[in-house]
Amino acid sequence: QTYAIKALDKAHVLRYKQQGNKVDVQNERKALMRLSRPGHPGVVRLFWAMQDQASLYFVLELCPKGDMTTVLRRLGSFSLPCARFYFAQILDAVCFIHSQGIVHRDLKPDNFLFTDQWRIKITDFGSAKIVEPAEGATSFVGSPQYVSPEILAHQAASYPTDLWSLGIILYQVIAGHFPFDSPTGGIAHYLMWQRVLKGAYSFEEGWDDPAREMVRALLVNDPSQRLGAGGGEEGARQLRQHKFFDQLDWPSLWTCEVPAFE
Repeated sequence: QTYAIKALDKAHVLRYKQQGNKVDVQNERKALMRLSRPGHPGVVRLFWAMQDQASLYFVLELCPKGDMTTVLRRLGSFSLPCARFYFAQILDAVCFIHSQGIVHRDLKPDNFLFTDQWRIKITDFGSAKIVEPAEGATSFVGSPQYVSPEILAHQAASYPTDLWSLGIILYQVIAGHFPFDSPTGGIAHYLMWQRVLKGAYSFEEGWDDPAREMVRALLVNDPSQRLGAGGGEEGARQLRQHKFFDQLDWPSLWTCEVPAFE
């Protein structure tokens, strides 16, 4: 069997921490171990963790087809059937991650890898939070385009924070750009985040009605009002039963033929 190895230079990790950045390698290892014990077809599996004097190593499941960002750059956006299928796989994997008491906090196409059969695996749990009862996480982590209103307001992150990111991702893969789009960096990020806090985004002509309603159900500024925010089996059921998935067969999600990219 062939594996992927994630190598972390200890000196680099230390410098990164000293610069005030939030990084917890042991937390990433714990999250991967917790998720790998039961396992899920949509989450990358950790086989071993080891270290030497200079580096830490995670031996992971190999996903040889690259990441979703690379495919999006080539295609621009996904057709509706393709977007529905891959969003369903991402959603199913995220529901599993939440069921194990973990908030990913950095969901984005960069962190969605493809297996040799072109199925999704979520990876990179470096920003993940293992949630204890009544505990949240207020650290500013994640990528700018996917940051939720509660994080911008310095409130606690929990499972609904990932649901906001899912809404951004669904919009992105269908439209080919971000809902709160702006040039990157500096003042542009500030202006984008102001639009996030105001909920100021729109849909172009031609959007599929159920897809638009799914995005709207996730991009709700009040985290408690997002679709599935209650969590658990009931939250997962609410998400899966949305009309956007009416044409999807959930039981065969991980065994059926994948749609062609278009």
